[in-house]
Amino acid sequence: MKIKLPFLFGILILISSCLPENESTFSEFSMVNYDIVLNGNRITEYTVKVDNNEEEKVTYVFTDSLVYKTTRNTQDSIIFKHTYYIGSDSLAYKSIDSGYRENDGYYVNYTYDYENGFLVKTTGSGFNRVYDQTIDFTINNTVFEDNIISIEQCYSSACCTDGVLYNNFNNLLDVDNFSNGLLGNINKKLIDMIIAENCNSQQSTFTYEFDDDGYVVNKVETFTRPPGGSYNYYYTRVTTTKYTYTKE
Repeated sequence: MKIKLPFLFGILILISSCLPENESTFSEFSMVNYDIVLNGNRITEYTVKVDNNEEEKVTYVFTDSLVYKTTRNTQDSIIFKHTYYIGSDSLAYKSIDSGYRENDGYYVNYTYDYENGFLVKTTGSGFNRVYDQTIDFTINNTVFEDNIISIEQCYSSACCTDGVLYNNFNNLLDVDNFSNGLLGNINKKLIDMIIAENCNSQQSTFTYEFDDDGYVVNKVETFTRPPGGSYNYYYTRVTTTKYTYTKE
């Protein structure tokens, strides 16, 4: 869910904008493109391009006990590497995520707990080499009728919870986190809305378009945050994500 499992370090990304004092609304628009290669219903590789940023290519290598997920830039240099350790149930019980870019050097160790095939708890501990910063966190998921309906994210002693609502469209493939079945069952339905329940009043709504096979080919997320706290303006971000699929 772009509930995004998670937080590759930066872990809080603050967007600052210079607004006139009398400005009450600020909007941003973003375009993301994914080209996905499928073997059956398994993703073997994909490329992603966000706005005018450099295209990145992600590949998976599967073994009986390990899965390597590697991200390279257009110079074929490794910029991220995520290694999953697979248990007898074919699910990851831990993983190590590392970033190698000069301005984004980090590593995070994750452990995972499941109930009835769904990921219910993620525990993480990491270090950002750029800022010489350590962080510990947990993510707790509540599952109801084969959908994750609540996500509690805790850093140190502070916890924030998001409620998740679903539509009636079947979710055939994880094209939010690209977990590839390594982190348990995916939600049965597609997300309609994510609502912050306690830390703020922000929310995201989603619309979708599909191909003839039922895969998502276009997703629009509208994120809104009303004024409050250190923000004195109403903020909206619209992200359009397009997906194309190639079958091996």
